[in-house]
This record gives sequence, C-alpha cells and structure tokens, in this order.
Amino acid sequence: MAWHASRDPSIQQRWRERVRRFEASNLTARAFCAGEAFGAESLRRWRRWCGQNPPQLPALVEVKLTAPVPPPPPRDHMVVELGGGRRLTLEPGFDADAVARLVNILDRP
Repeated sequence: MAWHASRDPSIQQRWRERVRRFEASNLTARAFCAGEAFGAESLRRWRRWCGQNPPQLPALVEVKLTAPVPPPPPRDHMVVELGGGRRLTLEPGFDADAVARLVNILDRP
C-alpha cells in the first residue's frame, strides 16, 4: 500500500514544524524520534513530502483605499463640487448670485 500524506492542513502544518525542529536539532532521525510520539520512518516520509510541497503563501493583492462616497442628496437638490473634496448642496430656490460669491470665496488660494 502506497503512503499518502494527510490532506488535513493542520496535520501538514504539524509535520512541517516537526521536520523543522528535527533539521535544527543536529540529531539522527532515530535519536530525535526517541523522545517523540512518532517513528523515524514517518519522519523520513514527511520530510520528503515537505521538501516537495513547500508551504503555499497566500497571494498578495494590491488594495487601494478610497474616501467613502457620501450618499447622493435627494433629487430636488443640486450639488456643486469644489476643489479639495468640498461640496455645496443647494436647496431649490437658492440665490444664484450668493452661491457664485460663495464659490469665489471658497476657491481662493
């Protein structure tokens, strides 16, 4: 019967950690496994498997943050977009001359 590694990610991670500890120990497989709950043959098989199946890193995805978009005003309003992300919301019947003066003041450097 052929040996197959478990498909359970937690078991695979546990064996990767065991293999890492073994490789850092400078012990023989038999000596390392003497104090563990697994045998040298299991360590050998998992060590080979870990070498052929390095851990998969999650894909890196670029994320761009944007400012939240305010909800649109009711349909009977008018919105004037100014520089710097400023907005004027105008009610029906607004004074156009007063708004023009205000925009001139707000857009001054």
